[in-house]
Amino acid sequence: MMQPVVFKTKDTALTLSILEKVMPIIRSLHPEFQASQVDIKNGDIIVSIPLFQADDKNDADASIRALLWLLEVLTQVNQAYLHSHPDTLPLYQAGIRYQPEEGTEEWQDIPTNIERGYGDCEDLAAHITAELRNQGIPNKPYLRWQIRRGSYRMHALSENPDGTIEDPSLKLGMADWADYLAKT
Repeated sequence: MMQPVVFKTKDTALTLSILEKVMPIIRSLHPEFQASQVDIKNGDIIVSIPLFQADDKNDADASIRALLWLLEVLTQVNQAYLHSHPDTLPLYQAGIRYQPEEGTEEWQDIPTNIERGYGDCEDLAAHITAELRNQGIPNKPYLRWQIRRGSYRMHALSENPDGTIEDPSLKLGMADWADYLAKT
């Protein structure tokens, strides 16, 4: 799929700076990823990577790693925001709810989550991961995935240092993973 990821961030310069460091890593993951592009349109950053193009394990593994790197970009943008806005309410106290996206995959930063009052799994996972890191807890983005009806279904979470998983989407209104898969 060449569905683009659209970064909806308030700090475009910072997001581009982090992406500039990460895109060479992503491009090195798989030969097909050399065609990856980063564009700006109406203030949004659009990242196009030919993910899940081949029906083989190497392509799937590389695609998942690329998505994890993009989650890392959003997490770092969020960490910088929290550092410069220390009075930001914690995710679970901010009145933000889980809401799935339809169509374009928009990856929202913390101020966009707050402004809209919702986020989907990658928005919330990057949000909580940044919060925990800024508290000194070295969490990292984590993806759970499954092939369903011939396509990949992803769910973004945050992995704690002890290997347990934090699922902010579930805490903020998403049905559990099995229910989500049953509906898609």
